[in-house]
Amino acid sequence: MSGAIFFCDFTGNMAKPWIEAGIDCVSVDIQHPRGITKMNKHWTVVGADIHELYRGHWWLPESACFAFAFPDCTYLTISGNKWQEKRGPGCVGRGLLFADACWRLCVSFKCPWGIENPAVGRLTSWRQPDHKFHPWEYAGYLDDMETDNTSKQTGLWVGGGFVMPEKKPAPEPHRTDCHVMAPGPDRAAKRSETPMGFARAVFSANAPAPTPVAAKEGPTNE
Repeated sequence: MSGAIFFCDFTGNMAKPWIEAGIDCVSVDIQHPRGITKMNKHWTVVGADIHELYRGHWWLPESACFAFAFPDCTYLTISGNKWQEKRGPGCVGRGLLFADACWRLCVSFKCPWGIENPAVGRLTSWRQPDHKFHPWEYAGYLDDMETDNTSKQTGLWVGGGFVMPEKKPAPEPHRTDCHVMAPGPDRAAKRSETPMGFARAVFSANAPAPTPVAAKEGPTNE
């Protein structure tokens, strides 16, 4: 069975259900230590810039059963407009090129793939998202659904046969964690963490069926 690959994935949340199922996974993010690090039997992390991977797939697996990417939305969010002047006239272009590199890598594997970004953002200049969701809509995939019972509209651009999972929503009221989160050095990282309920839902809808194990031949009573 070919593995799953995740681009711009630092936390490993999206990969976790696949790893637990015994599927080999690769998570790529520039925040990982430079090079290749084997975290456990089924999880490898790669510290690299997504653009250098696009230019030369020097380490990428030959095939994958699933691919997903989380391109940095710093330059693509509408809410970040007030900072764009200081970032320079090319900041939006840099963000779009980053997302483009993720897309080209994902589609190169010819498997179900998805890209996550704000539902209302600059990536809509490419095309509108195929799906939108809030974390609370998939909180029912967790033992404690209150963990993800929060609102944050997210867009998904998908292809290759990606299946949008069935919703298992948490009851109201829904929190607004990302909107009321206090400023701090790790605020952006916390806001961008993949909700585990959604990660498990995506796995349940898109993981390949296990390969049947052939029965061993044994003595017969004829």
